[in-house]
Amino acid sequence: MLALAENAFFAVGIKIEPQHVRAALTDLRGAVIAESVTSLHGKESDHVLAGLRTVYDELTVRLPSSSVLGVGIALPGLVDPAAGLSIDPHFFHWRNLPLRDAAEKMWQLPVWVENDARAGALGEKWALSSDADPSFLFVTVGVGIGAGIVLKGELLEGGLVGAGHLGHTTVVLDGLPCHCGLRGCLETVANDAALLRAANAGSHTRYDSVTQVFQAARAGDGAARAAIEQAASYLALSIANVVKVTGISRVVLGGESAVAGGPLLVDVLRRILKDLVFAETREQVVVQPSRLGNAVWQVGAAALVLEALYTPPIYATTNPVLERVMGYAPS
Repeated sequence: MLALAENAFFAVGIKIEPQHVRAALTDLRGAVIAESVTSLHGKESDHVLAGLRTVYDELTVRLPSSSVLGVGIALPGLVDPAAGLSIDPHFFHWRNLPLRDAAEKMWQLPVWVENDARAGALGEKWALSSDADPSFLFVTVGVGIGAGIVLKGELLEGGLVGAGHLGHTTVVLDGLPCHCGLRGCLETVANDAALLRAANAGSHTRYDSVTQVFQAARAGDGAARAAIEQAASYLALSIANVVKVTGISRVVLGGESAVAGGPLLVDVLRRILKDLVFAETREQVVVQPSRLGNAVWQVGAAALVLEALYTPPIYATTNPVLERVMGYAPS
């Protein structure tokens, strides 16, 4: 008999990429109302903060300031959500940036920061139907490789930062050096750069993007198909280990390359993965694409705000989002 006034309040979700900042305005269900994107003009923190300001202003210019509950920011690399720190973003020129504090000072709003893959897992959780299995592994494939593990509806995290960094699991002993400082990481053999490198090494055709590689594979190019099989084999190896450790049966594939690869990548990964898990559980393991496509990042970032609003017991603690909804601090 009662329902939320879905458009009474809004959340902003922002994804920081190497060249762009993308953002979405969502309602209280996590449905996207509007989107914005701007280019970055540098890798320093002031350039990124300027990009954050631009997309936020574009999304909220016609809204009462009191209707925005908060902002979630998803970005690559090591993130300490509790401290609000971007520790090592890989693609940018800073370390231990207090991003949450800088953003809260800029907007005078509560802000959450999280690793992009983990935020994406939250976005996928919000896109679930009510009868779906609440446990799944969300894997992102693109410039980097990341993951978020959702167990019984809760995003898994431990006492150390870095939960979900599937791309930095070791798959080749004493393999290629990785930008994280380790060697033989999954990213070195299965990310976009590795896929392009393998495809170009085996073909007379010059590929400039992973989209071209997938298009060529669909058209029957053997070198492109072999490169995809190789990258998927390494990816399946890491995923199979997570499946066997956690007992999770559902793998959700997201990220730019997953969108570009479409059913081809899903089918190849599903086939290889089934040979790497226990025979008794082989038919239960499911691989499927993200329901949200490339919007999963922004929806996931906005979900950081919505999770703070809906996580019980909201009445028993100081909740900055609830303060904005109710106009007072709960006691």
